[in-house]
Amino acid sequence: MEPKVELSKKERGESILKMILSSDSKFTRESISCDLRMLFGKDYTPEVIADFAEQSKAEHMLALNKFKNDMTSKGLAPATVRRRLVTLKRIINIAYDFEYINHDSLRLVKLPAPVPKKKPEPLTFENVRDMMLSEKRNSISHNKSRAILRLLAENGLRRNEIATLRKIDFDPVNQTLNIMGKGSHGRRTLIHISRKAAEAILDYMKFAKYESDDEPLFHTSGRHIYDRIRTMGKKAGFFARPHLLRHAAITAVANEYNGDLLKILEFSRQKTVKTLYQYIDNKENHQVACVEILSNLF
Repeated sequence: MEPKVELSKKERGESILKMILSSDSKFTRESISCDLRMLFGKDYTPEVIADFAEQSKAEHMLALNKFKNDMTSKGLAPATVRRRLVTLKRIINIAYDFEYINHDSLRLVKLPAPVPKKKPEPLTFENVRDMMLSEKRNSISHNKSRAILRLLAENGLRRNEIATLRKIDFDPVNQTLNIMGKGSHGRRTLIHISRKAAEAILDYMKFAKYESDDEPLFHTSGRHIYDRIRTMGKKAGFFARPHLLRHAAITAVANEYNGDLLKILEFSRQKTVKTLYQYIDNKENHQVACVEILSNLF
């Protein structure tokens, strides 16, 4: 049996960071990275992470409760405090799994209770039309917003599914996009888009600059899409965010097809019923019809 190699503090910190940032989701990785900067400073190093991870159980209990009290006193939302404490507990658990310490994070700190979010008012396609008119016309910003808004409202896409699109993923002739869906582990799925959406993307591409086909189609991020939709909604006089547009799209399809489960499943790409759907044969391509119906609503 080979002797166990002793890692340096930097190497131990790097191994912890590699594990905690190993999510397939770019959005999750960015969110955890942001939390780490808020907790340990923007210039934190692997050594800083190792120093925190390798404290004693008593020191961890004091440190976690201090983090909790400091965040609460700054007025951070309970959900934010909870998420950052979970990140700290994960660091401890990873260190325990790697046998850097001999205790896990169990019972070290009491997490704030989740606060039920106030359900926002649902969006309608009248709202979508108002958002479309809120942007200054014939500008690159308007063309970009119009294309993104159509993909959110017509296809029910998630914001990160739009942010991860590449120029090569768009086929204007066949009106298709090759999207990387939630939890797809890097695999892409071909979907149909409407003629109006394809034209909106082409209008944006006239002004955009690309050096290769692998470049992002919209040169944006999930966070920027969120902020853009919030701003458009505010200009139009109501609260809006990308996921509310997905809800509006799925609701409209459900109403149009009188709750036909098969058509709604295919359009929404929801994973909770994916296994059931795999057992159904002779599936028809309802997604094309769903997109065209929504395209004509505004």
